[in-house]
Amino acid sequence: MARKRAAGAGRKPKGEFAGKSATITTRIQPRTRAVLQAAAGASGRSLSQEVEFRLRASLQRTTKAQRRNRALAFLITVAVEGIEEETGRSWLDDPFTSGAVQHAIGHIALHFGAPIEGDVAIPPPITEASAKMPPDFARDFCTPEGFGGLKAYRLIAEVQQAARPPRAPNEWDIPIFFTPQPIVALADAGRDLGVGLKKEKWT
Repeated sequence: MARKRAAGAGRKPKGEFAGKSATITTRIQPRTRAVLQAAAGASGRSLSQEVEFRLRASLQRTTKAQRRNRALAFLITVAVEGIEEETGRSWLDDPFTSGAVQHAIGHIALHFGAPIEGDVAIPPPITEASAKMPPDFARDFCTPEGFGGLKAYRLIAEVQQAARPPRAPNEWDIPIFFTPQPIVALADAGRDLGVGLKKEKWT
């Protein structure tokens, strides 16, 4: 007669959410499970870890800043999907679609954001940070274009670094991740954007 497994005697959970002991039983549609299984395979998590990751994300309290930024991300997603549907191409691969996406994102931010007219007041934290920089760099840093470009290029570098296969570091690597996001999330984004599958570009 087969022995019953003692409570808590199963395989110990590993990964991002080690130490799990509580259980929840629910029924889901086969399609939902298949999507979760595919997401788990892409992220390298177990199915259980993927479910917990997504449950935690959905239960997090959101600030006003998070809500407005998620609204912007939602509108950008809708616009990009609409563009790709009409062109029949991916913005990652097709120059026309990519150009349309870039302009659409700019127009959305321009429409809903504060108008940029005349001399733009520099936020105090930017002025304070620029005081510690070389003059030429500080001048660019104190403009919307320069500051936004710096943030974008830093994020691009972090995504590329996180998504690359492990290797010995070199002098060009960014040793510190400035973005307050888990490295695994940056790596997932990089893989979804094709990092490592095509020549990386810096413009």
